[in-house]
Formats: sequence, C-alpha cells, structure tokens
Amino acid sequence: LRKNDRLRRKHASFWNFYKKSSKELGLFSEIFHRFEIDYGSKVIEWGLCKNDPPDIFADLADGRKIGVEITELVNEAAIDAQIHKPDDYYHHLFQFDFKNACEEVRKLVRHKEAKLSHKMPDYAELALLIHTDEFLLKSDQFMVDVTPRVLDNSRVFGSIYILFSYEPDKQQCPLIKLF
Repeated sequence: LRKNDRLRRKHASFWNFYKKSSKELGLFSEIFHRFEIDYGSKVIEWGLCKNDPPDIFADLADGRKIGVEITELVNEAAIDAQIHKPDDYYHHLFQFDFKNACEEVRKLVRHKEAKLSHKMPDYAELALLIHTDEFLLKSDQFMVDVTPRVLDNSRVFGSIYILFSYEPDKQQCPLIKLF
C-alpha cells in the first residue's frame, strides 16, 4: 500500500495500483460472477495471459477460452494537470463529461480492436473491460440504451463492459454491459 500511496497520480485512482498485473487480476475478480452469468458457463481456470494482449484468459467449463482485455476510461488532461500543472487541474476535471466519455470509449474500442484483431483465432471470443473512476461519470448515464450513441458493433469484441468505481447510492461498483 505504501508503494501505491507514492504514485504521483491521484486523479481517478480508485482502480489504480502500482503493479499492473495485480490491478488486472483484481478488476477481473470484480466482474467474475457477472462474467459467468453472461457467458452461461462456470470459469474453471483464469489468470494473466502469458502473451499480453489480452490481459486475462478465462477457460470455461463448456470448453471455450475467452480473452479479456482491460483498459481505462480516464481524463488524461486532468491527470497531466494534477501531476504537472495543479492550477489547471479543476479546469480539466470538469471538461470530461458524458459526451466526452462516449467519444473516448469509441476511441478506446477502435484502438483495442486494432491491437487485438490478430488474437481472435486464439480465443472463442474476446471481451473488453473498461474501468473508470471519473468524477463526472455515473453508471446511470450508461444504463439507458446508450450503446448506439457510444459505439457501433465491434468487429473484435463479443462483449464490452464498463466498470465504475464505488457509487455510495448503489453501495457497489456498478458494471454495465454495453453489448
């Protein structure tokens, strides 16, 4: 925890951890139960992929192997300001709203599609898990059929999830499946 406390980044840091592999394992464990429900099969083995990407593999009881790529929806300008230009931090913080988030999700998906398209033959399916702790974003914004506004069908991913940081009014970290 001391290593984590020494990280310079403090913005949107709910899911942030100094060791990337531990962060990825922790994020997948957050969605584990929902993942089994959505895929209709028990996970019999899972862990870090030896050849990243994707980040996580999940072997299902029905014989399928699912690859899970994990990425973050974050306001990079706010992080940069928080670390290098603190006087500009609040200006950037309030610029990242739902509209900007939707555009960033589109970019993330296309970027990850390009990065993982060659891995499709190795898996029955690929999934994308996007996590976020952005100040102005709440899970309710993504719950009302926003998929058409956020992105087209993916050419690579069979499912795309967004995992939010803890929301006190829901007493959980909401997980939204875009498709």
